[in-house]
Amino acid sequence: MNRLIISFMLYLFLAACNKEKLVYERVYFEFEMPFSISPGKDTVKVGDTLTIKSSLSDSLFEYRTQKKYYLPDFNFQNYISLYQLTDSGKYLGNQPIADKKFKFFSKDGRYVGGDGQFVDLPFVYANHRYVHESYFIPQVPGVYTFFMGLFYNGSQGYLNLPQELAPNEPGIKRFPVIQYVRYKINEGQTHYDELFLQHCKRFGGDTIKQLNPRFVNYTFVVK
Repeated sequence: MNRLIISFMLYLFLAACNKEKLVYERVYFEFEMPFSISPGKDTVKVGDTLTIKSSLSDSLFEYRTQKKYYLPDFNFQNYISLYQLTDSGKYLGNQPIADKKFKFFSKDGRYVGGDGQFVDLPFVYANHRYVHESYFIPQVPGVYTFFMGLFYNGSQGYLNLPQELAPNEPGIKRFPVIQYVRYKINEGQTHYDELFLQHCKRFGGDTIKQLNPRFVNYTFVVK
């Protein structure tokens, strides 16, 4: 009986060793996403309206592969952070949060954001396009920066994409995720050199990793 048990356990061990191992692979995507902020001037007045817009196809350009991927009705979880630049020796993340110094609304009149650092910029999806339009009205003079980003997927750190963007293969299980969104505000005309770098410390290390700071933040003066 003992020999039978030992033989059976040895069979299970050998079978486990010979079994094909499943490889787990994370597939990264970096989509390009243009936004515009108008009027585009470096100085506005208290009570003026800044309009944020975006309109893009549901076949999105992907930076790494230089290809377009069909991605309909997806929740990108875009946000914008509002900072007041008060100390040129500090990084952006150490500047005061300024959401309380603006009123902000979506096109349909809804209140876009809530308390805290982040203001949602949700897309409306219709007719194969993603569209956003919202309005920000400054209430207090100062120097401000809008910084765009993407909410991540909890502890995983990335936003999961539909499986069809990175199909599984025998022995390989893939997880397609958004690693970055390459926001492009006003094609880089964001007053970065003449305003941002005069009132805030230059991005250091991998604060925004590979992203170009001229495209992801917009700086202006309110008088």
